[in-house]
Amino acid sequence: ADGLISLNSIIDSWSADPRFYFCEQDEAFTIVAKQGHCIGNASLTISTLVGVTTTATATTLGKHGLETGNKVTVSGATPSSFNVTATITVTDSTTFTYTTSSYTGTATGTPVVTAGDFYTDRPIRLLGAYTTAASVDSPLAVITEQFWSNEVSKATTGTPATRILYRPNYPFGQVILWPVPLTTPVLHLKSEKAVSQF
Repeated sequence: ADGLISLNSIIDSWSADPRFYFCEQDEAFTIVAKQGHCIGNASLTISTLVGVTTTATATTLGKHGLETGNKVTVSGATPSSFNVTATITVTDSTTFTYTTSSYTGTATGTPVVTAGDFYTDRPIRLLGAYTTAASVDSPLAVITEQFWSNEVSKATTGTPATRILYRPNYPFGQVILWPVPLTTPVLHLKSEKAVSQF
């Protein structure tokens, strides 16, 4: 038991040092016709969850790293009408809203939020990506935040997407596709991730 604790402490320290090598992983996800997708396997505690008719407002204990348009899964709340997978609207760094069935009041229980787009370990870096539709692969150029800032028509739609931006937000990263896809191909990501604990 002491050895296991020591090993996991060493692995924790590696994640804070960029000189250490992370594991590379290939994964495939089915995207939906939207620009931003959240990625990660964090389970973030919701401190307050209030419903007003069909709108629920969730406030997390810490910054959530989510963006408007992300899909999340809320669970652990009572009544169960709060527990859905839904697209959110972010109002600030700790608050977001989503649509539920009609209920007015405050949820009880221990509600949490998890990623509803790509549920997997949050990547440190994105190394490459491509989409597959009808057995045809289309490469995606991995772009920087500076390149994205200079893009004047961020809301352009098209098929297939040709560029991808990864924001390693915490606890949920953001995968941004451009142009905004009109179809739902399979997205293949090759990324670097921190070595998992044993």
